[in-house]
Amino acid sequence: MDNNVYALNASTGSLIWSYTTGNYVRSSPAVADGILFVGSDDHKIYAFRSLHAVAMTNVAPSRTIVGQGYSVFINATVENNGDFTETFNVTAYADTTIIETKTNITITSGNSTTITFTWNTSGFVKGNYTLTANASILEGEAGTLDNTYVDGIVFVTVVGDVNGDHVVEIDDLLLIIYYWGTHEGGSNWNPNMELSNDTVIDIDDLLILIYYWGSHW
Repeated sequence: MDNNVYALNASTGSLIWSYTTGNYVRSSPAVADGILFVGSDDHKIYAFRSLHAVAMTNVAPSRTIVGQGYSVFINATVENNGDFTETFNVTAYADTTIIETKTNITITSGNSTTITFTWNTSGFVKGNYTLTANASILEGEAGTLDNTYVDGIVFVTVVGDVNGDHVVEIDDLLLIIYYWGTHEGGSNWNPNMELSNDTVIDIDDLLILIYYWGSHW
């Protein structure tokens, strides 16, 4: 048996690449995407490309520590790796709880976009949450494992607990002072220190910390 492995273009049914012979095109029966096919000459052919294919490629929270009741922004990136313009939905989760669903996301073939979700942590118990983003499965999409991307841990704690040790005390105050005057986009920016959601560490953050001084789990 010939053990050469070939790649099949799923949209045309043509063999477009051979491990041993280099690039060429040879007519070959079309097969379902993602299925190993043994042809009449025993050459193994793999359909490497789906006609319809989207993939989540990143999930990034705006902060990793947040006071209970405050919001976290989540950026989720999705790519269209197929041959057509696609319209679909993307849903963000904290563990298994739906944060938000963005509907009718449209991306042309070969392009990507980043979607921003807002997670209001009101009603969520304190603790760690794993973030996930999922793109809805397209009609005719074969490989769907990459429709889901899991990444990013966010710790929900008491407001003012910027270091995540379950209590608002001197260590949190010292951190606010250390990052005083820094702003989003700056070289020393730490979003976990920003309590007032105005993208700068200043008196507003200090006043919030003082208000919640001594709070603990």
